[in-house]
Amino acid sequence: MRELEFLPEWYPQTRRRRAMVMAQGWMLVALVVGLGLWTILSSRSVRKDQAQLAHLSGELSRSREELAQLDELLALEKQLAKQEQILAKVGSHVEAARLLATLDEVMPPEMALVSLSFETEDRVIPVAPATGWRIGRAAAATPSQPPADPVYDRRLKARLVGVAPSDVDLANFLAELQRKRFFESVAMTWSKDRSDQGHLMREFEVLFSMDLNDQGG
Repeated sequence: MRELEFLPEWYPQTRRRRAMVMAQGWMLVALVVGLGLWTILSSRSVRKDQAQLAHLSGELSRSREELAQLDELLALEKQLAKQEQILAKVGSHVEAARLLATLDEVMPPEMALVSLSFETEDRVIPVAPATGWRIGRAAAATPSQPPADPVYDRRLKARLVGVAPSDVDLANFLAELQRKRFFESVAMTWSKDRSDQGHLMREFEVLFSMDLNDQGG
């Protein structure tokens, strides 16, 4: 028995086209949803990156500030080192001037200097070591106090050669040197007769040290 087709020829084509349009519509919806999700995720990633960048920028700014402060501290340290060197040099001149003024004070008018030389000596004073380790109640070893800074003993070593009219003047001069409490180890190493234009004198050499740790007179 022959089947009869009552639907028009364009109807199946229309249904196929409708199905394709619907499929394209769903694909477009999926694409829009995907783009929306991608935009949201991208926005979150951008905000996260921006926050991280701001944090890194803050850290960089703090590092630059700390570096600038470190440069200032280094410059200040160099300046202080130069000042210490200048003060050390000036201090040597001050002590030398003090030494000459004291010699001029104690020397008799008839005595004269032939030569005078001196040098500064810095000696480290040995410090007793710390007790080492102490054992607490819990039998735990703890370090003792940190080692102290080194202590320096500063001396001005002087060598004096002069001439005196007599042994009495020389003895008085040595006695005056020994009365000065910042003069130490006063000792005459040698003495001999010296004739100058028919005048007989005593030429002598005296060694002593000046205490630079005590600034008293």
